[in-house]
Amino acid sequence: MNHKTLVVLAIACLILIAMAGVPMAQPASQPPTQKQTETVESRTNKEIVLELFDEVIGKGNIDALNRLLSEDYIQHDPLLETGRAALIKFLKESDTFSQPTQGGVLRIIADGDFVAVHSDYPMGDTKLAWFDLFRLEKGVIVEHWDVMQEQPEKVASGRTMVDGPTEITDRDKTQANKQLVKAFFDTVLIGGQVDQAANFFDKDKYLQHAPNFPDGLSSFLETMKKLQAQGTPLTIKTLHRVVGEGNFVLTQSEGEFVGKPSAIYDLFRVEHGKIAEHWEVIQEIPAESKNTNGMF
Repeated sequence: MNHKTLVVLAIACLILIAMAGVPMAQPASQPPTQKQTETVESRTNKEIVLELFDEVIGKGNIDALNRLLSEDYIQHDPLLETGRAALIKFLKESDTFSQPTQGGVLRIIADGDFVAVHSDYPMGDTKLAWFDLFRLEKGVIVEHWDVMQEQPEKVASGRTMVDGPTEITDRDKTQANKQLVKAFFDTVLIGGQVDQAANFFDKDKYLQHAPNFPDGLSSFLETMKKLQAQGTPLTIKTLHRVVGEGNFVLTQSEGEFVGKPSAIYDLFRVEHGKIAEHWEVIQEIPAESKNTNGMF
């Protein structure tokens, strides 16, 4: 072995001895795999809201709210305090909601960050019709509005407040249908141009689920006149939101009914560019609320 080879071997040994006292570097952390993020990214807003109804209301699993709601969840229901912790506390102390509840989601529509739900969950022995509106961010529910109304057995049309079609069609016409309903509000319900109402309907073909209104556009206009004459008109002052998916469009508005300030939710089914069917829930706005967010 020549002198050069001995020098190389000596240097190699020195390097190995030095490395023996140095801890090995850990592999760099890897970004989440597609499989790890799949459960968050593949869940639609509708699926998240449906899980809330299924787990929390249907099964009484109130702890599911810890993963479904943001900590600073904004509550607009006047009967509830704001925040996730406050809602969990209320539900766990409630005789009604701490146990599985019968009823169900009848219609659900998604529009951007918003999901609207039409349901018929009871409260104790009282049969109710509900509209809930949720806003979501990054896979969790961050805000909630709702209204509820006791259901009569039958409404003026002979139907109920919640029966009728549920299938969503014509998703490519969502924007046009939202514009139609908004124009109806702006022109007729808020603008007062009753003579223009026929432009939004297919003659007298108008199916009703609102408690006080029979079928037909002519009956709707006649009932509005009667309420006005009785001094208990239904008036719309402000249209706050319009949410739609396909043939269904939900409006959230503020007005008065029987002389009381009210939150008014209307669900319309649009067919061939005309309003064809209508559901409604009206709730009085109370003078006092357990939160400062307002009902809108």
